[in-house]
Amino acid sequence: MFIDTKDSSKILDLKPLLDAINTVAISSSESERVFSSMNNIVTSKRNALSTTNMSSLLYIHCIGPPVNLFEPNCYVTSWIRSGNRSADEVCCPKRNVNDEEHTYQNMWSLFNKKQ
Repeated sequence: MFIDTKDSSKILDLKPLLDAINTVAISSSESERVFSSMNNIVTSKRNALSTTNMSSLLYIHCIGPPVNLFEPNCYVTSWIRSGNRSADEVCCPKRNVNDEEHTYQNMWSLFNKKQ
């Protein structure tokens, strides 16, 4: 029930409370989207993320700009100036080829011998 009062100072005292009530989410859809994003980021293969890193990735995913509006130039420049290699670096150490895949080749050839 609305009561008309001439003393509006009492209503102004309640303004912070009314503002807080009006900012409470009516549905849980936003939090459900964040949990869904978290489940996409933290997988069985990426389960060792720290809370800080996970929080940063969630922030970027949920609040960050769309990819077509993101301007990475200043971040790339900072990355390279701090001593990291650029993506098109050709003078980097060669990657060691791992032949573990073929370590059982001799044993497998025994199974293929005709008797």
